[in-house]
Amino acid sequence: MSMFAALTTRQRQVLLAVLLLAGVALWYVSARAQWQPWPQVAILGAALAILLIPAVHKPLARGLDALRTPSPQAAAGIAMGAGAVAASYFLYSTIATGRPHVPQWHDEHMTMIQIQMLARGRLWMPEHELADFFENLFVESHGVYASIYFPGAALFFVPTVWLGLPTWAMPLLVTSAVVGLTYWVVTEVMDGLMGLLAAYLMMSLGFLRLFSVMLVSHPVMCLLGLLMLSAWLGWRRNLGVGWAIFLGAMAGWAAITRPLDAVCFALPIGIAMLW
Repeated sequence: MSMFAALTTRQRQVLLAVLLLAGVALWYVSARAQWQPWPQVAILGAALAILLIPAVHKPLARGLDALRTPSPQAAAGIAMGAGAVAASYFLYSTIATGRPHVPQWHDEHMTMIQIQMLARGRLWMPEHELADFFENLFVESHGVYASIYFPGAALFFVPTVWLGLPTWAMPLLVTSAVVGLTYWVVTEVMDGLMGLLAAYLMMSLGFLRLFSVMLVSHPVMCLLGLLMLSAWLGWRRNLGVGWAIFLGAMAGWAAITRPLDAVCFALPIGIAMLW
């Protein structure tokens, strides 16, 4: 039973009213610093007035209630749909804003080097003959030629080399999977409506849109963390060994991607499993 299902109807109404007022207040304060929000306030007020009409809010409420409790098959389908929508939106936003679909940051070029090495089964290469001319903050040139970063993210992007994909394809797949898996995890913990809201909020994150076509480790770590949470939720149902093995594999992959972030996911999950 979700936390909302445990509340009485009156408690839900009060909670929603408080959250709505808090959201309007925060929105007004943030909007006021940039533009005059009165037209938006008028539109919001009109929408709220329309929603007070029984012929409008009753069928809407029934529809929202249906979204709260999707079947496992429906939840999986919605999660994939949310991921597809996110991928389309992220790709469109990069095209509409004129962003280049080629690596631009030092981190990305370093990751490209690491991907090429991993695709050939190597973690490093011998020192280059002209190592003194290859000085770079992100690549070790003396002794060996290798990336200074952990290999987890680059390992995720290896299919880019194997399949001859453009560099933005795998990052777009990862970020869209983050959105879809966010819906699934939140639906499992709370309900389907909160899952849709969480997926929508995830899509609205500026940094996720920024990283959607970039070879960086942040979205990969987020996806691995969500996979760890998904495995834990699956394990809780029947304490299955398969879920535990999968959770350990994702935790290990996260540890070679962004170690401190991995600890932030693995430590509370481990405590919960021991409990």
